Amino acid sequence: MAADTFDDPLPVAMYAPLVIFQLMFTFLSVFGSCVVIRIATPKLGSTYQRFLCILSTAIVINAVFLFLHPILVPNGDTDWSVGNDKTCSVMGFFWVFGALLVSFYHNALALYFYCSIRDNDDSSTTTCTENNGKKKPPKRRPKNPEDVIGATEMIVNAFCWIIPAVIAGAGAAMKSYSFDPKVDMCVLYQACDPEEEDNCFPLGYDSVNRYGTATSVTLGNTFHWILVASACISVLVMVKIKVQVRQATTKSRKKLQQQTREEMDLQAADEEQQIIQKLEAVSTQCVLYTLSYLNSYVWFIALIFIPANNVYLLYSFQLVAAILYPSLGIFNCIIYIRPRVQMLQIMYPQDPFVVVVRVAMSKAGDPDEIELVREIIYGSEYSGSLAQHQESDCEESRDSAIPSVVHFDPEQKPLSIKSLVSVPGEGDDENFNNESLLSPLGDPDGDGSVG
Repeated sequence: MAADTFDDPLPVAMYAPLVIFQLMFTFLSVFGSCVVIRIATPKLGSTYQRFLCILSTAIVINAVFLFLHPILVPNGDTDWSVGNDKTCSVMGFFWVFGALLVSFYHNALALYFYCSIRDNDDSSTTTCTENNGKKKPPKRRPKNPEDVIGATEMIVNAFCWIIPAVIAGAGAAMKSYSFDPKVDMCVLYQACDPEEEDNCFPLGYDSVNRYGTATSVTLGNTFHWILVASACISVLVMVKIKVQVRQATTKSRKKLQQQTREEMDLQAADEEQQIIQKLEAVSTQCVLYTLSYLNSYVWFIALIFIPANNVYLLYSFQLVAAILYPSLGIFNCIIYIRPRVQMLQIMYPQDPFVVVVRVAMSKAGDPDEIELVREIIYGSEYSGSLAQHQESDCEESRDSAIPSVVHFDPEQKPLSIKSLVSVPGEGDDENFNNESLLSPLGDPDGDGSVG
């Protein structure tokens, strides 16, 4: 029998699918986050890679305790729980801590993308303007986003870790965590009866017949408003990046068209095109990470706008949330390896997509390591694959448009487009060095670290 309202515990027939989906996608999320950590760890000299590594670690923390939640909630709240009030406090602490940590590092990543496009758009080029017949020096901006955010990275990291720890710790210290049947989790919610207790307040974001202690309501509202502010910041930064990149790329394309009509410097045109690609790549990655993060708000939004007595509609949204919320690590992994997949498809156009994905999910970075991974994948068929790769005609790849997302790391230097599709033994050896391969595969500094 279904619950009369969504404030009541769900029957087993409705609750079991939620738990199954949550556990399954949580496991996949941990796997995806571990892939990102494994690839990013050798490149921690880059702020971009450090942020991604910490973000993935936060997702793992959140996912592990989300995985344990259905089992360790207080005994009696669900049919298979074996926990107590203490395990509920532990689960609630790490869920609140992990959720805030993930939110803040998505904000940090979005702001980092914004800093990177400010240093690579067309307005940062060193040109002089005439002012009353006199040359006016251009505005000087840092040449690398590391110069912008490097000095404040410690402050950003401290903020991202301390605020979640304070809020989550305050809830644990004041014993404000308890099982909430509306979300089937231990959260900042301590139920009370307003007729028996004076210090009892309605939950402003919830149904009118639910009350909590002053401490739990204050901490709960603080937690929810921080999440709302975090989502708004990510969206605003994403929109700002899209607008600024659109303006910069439009200006650069007009400049290229003007050069086409006049005496055009081929090298300068190639560099201009690479800047456009890099700006569009950063914009694309920022949009994808933001959309991935916003998927985790499906259930939060449903609780606000859907009445508690509409059980089946709320249950439908909870099923969707049980899939989307734990899947954040999967989405971020796909976004992270997407440029690597596109790069490998250019380098090895004859490889099946499954092989390309397996190589992209490895730590292989330089040509020797890539070939070693391909040899393991192909096994006895590797010699034939290698011969096919070396003998294949790559003119079609050279003539095709290079995906703009190739230059996905905000810190990496633009590369020669020709070097991205060169084959060993063809052309100039300088176009097929380790740096030309490592950078598009994720090494932002081209220092030879394995990616």
